[in-house]
Amino acid sequence: MTIYNSYNTIETEIRTDRSADFLHFMTLLELELEKYTVTGVDSNIIRIESTETKRSSRIINQNNKIYIAPGHQPLLYDVYSWQVFQVANKVTVTVTFNNGQVFSGFISVKLNS
Repeated sequence: MTIYNSYNTIETEIRTDRSADFLHFMTLLELELEKYTVTGVDSNIIRIESTETKRSSRIINQNNKIYIAPGHQPLLYDVYSWQVFQVANKVTVTVTFNNGQVFSGFISVKLNS
């Protein structure tokens, strides 16, 4: 029974590990931001402007999803919270998932001049 319980614990941790989801999100975010200029960063919002249409948008966390608004283009699900900070031309992103896992990374961005 001890071995079975240990196996179940490890299997559950593997199944609920969100590291691959975070890496996928960071890749998507980096690719999306190539089409935009960052016009501002608050603690939980990235304000962006399309380089082609000059249309303003925001990347937000709402209803356990990070997505581009207006509209609804989800980039990541099952998000409890996220924090974003800008230092020079880099945006640091920290995501806390509903299961308690926390991941951080940074992306180089184009800034509004």
